[in-house]
Amino acid sequence: MNITIDIGNSSSKITLFADNVVVNHFQFKQLTEKDLSAILDKAKPQSGIFCSVKKVEPWLVSTLADKLTGYYELTTQLALPLTIDYQTPQTLGMDRVAAAVGAWSQKPPPIG
Repeated sequence: MNITIDIGNSSSKITLFADNVVVNHFQFKQLTEKDLSAILDKAKPQSGIFCSVKKVEPWLVSTLADKLTGYYELTTQLALPLTIDYQTPQTLGMDRVAAAVGAWSQKPPPIG
């Protein structure tokens, strides 16, 4: 089981995946440590990735570090399967980067 966490300006979204299939999805106006811990304790995902348009709260990182085998923060510094050829990548919304990587992962394999 894997987890994705998207912390946006108006809401936070959490999705749980097993074998690339969505198992559960949650949306919060304001994600709290209690909410995240409850989901992690019940679902027991092994790894995950998160992105945030806000300053990352220390409790988020410590909770993920305590409860997951591994996790990543989606930033322009993270190795991606595509090149970001944007003049100011630090101003590019990580939700757009995540969408681009998702689209890339759905592309058909090259022929030949």
